[in-house]
Amino acid sequence: MSDPARRPINVQYIWAIAFMSLLIVATVLLVNLIRPREDNTAVITMVISSLGGTTISLLALLRTNDTHRCIREHIAGEMPTQQPPSSSGSGFPPIGPAAVVVLLLLPLAGCGPTIPQIYEMGTWSGAARAACKSPGACPIERACILGVIDATRPGNVNAKTYRTARVACQSFGAPPP
Repeated sequence: MSDPARRPINVQYIWAIAFMSLLIVATVLLVNLIRPREDNTAVITMVISSLGGTTISLLALLRTNDTHRCIREHIAGEMPTQQPPSSSGSGFPPIGPAAVVVLLLLPLAGCGPTIPQIYEMGTWSGAARAACKSPGACPIERACILGVIDATRPGNVNAKTYRTARVACQSFGAPPP
């Protein structure tokens, strides 16, 4: 059993979760303010899944640094005459604001469509829905709608699915590939 006096206070985890939760709420509100008349479900789902994954990565990084700190303290307590394993302590840089910003921006650095392209795909999908007078009997419109749904599905947002949606929606205002 560990000594309660040495148990670390995990305030950094609480702050990270609170900050990321506020960032998710602010982003969802911003999306709804920017696009009040459109269906924002796909965009909001992408925001929540991206920032949710980033939050989990941030918490894992904080926990890793905490584990390395505890191991360093344990080694230093057992072998006071030896130098720590590395000059910087854990071998990892401390978590600072720059690291948090980098972790927040990593999901946005992918090769997926940009926010304007996602809005544009919504326009294509809306045009395809409006063009189909009898649902189920419109294969071209259905291909466009399914292409946009696939390109905006969380975990599937990439350049390939965007290109596929763009090809399927050429009849509805998408630029040629």
